Amino acid sequence: MSQEINKKDKIDADTIIVISILIVQIVFSFFIFDNLAQIIIFFVIDVIYFLPFYISAYRDHPNSVAIFLLNTFLGWTLIGWVISIVWASLKLGNRNG
Repeated sequence: MSQEINKKDKIDADTIIVISILIVQIVFSFFIFDNLAQIIIFFVIDVIYFLPFYISAYRDHPNSVAIFLLNTFLGWTLIGWVISIVWASLKLGNRNG
């Protein structure tokens, strides 16, 4: 029971990366766009672009860093994005044994 509580209380690297990406997106959008509609569109597109990583981080995927790198560098090809989202959505095996 105490291990479950400790796991819920910890902030892992995936959470830090997700929060960092969102902060950078928000700050960056304020510097390059003039109105709120452009900022919202930019933010929505970025959230969709990084959706495979957000899914893998939420699911505590063991390869979430690799999914993030694949998505970051090859997601723009659409094939890389599809591979990333499929990889992030795959059923995870039992990692405890």
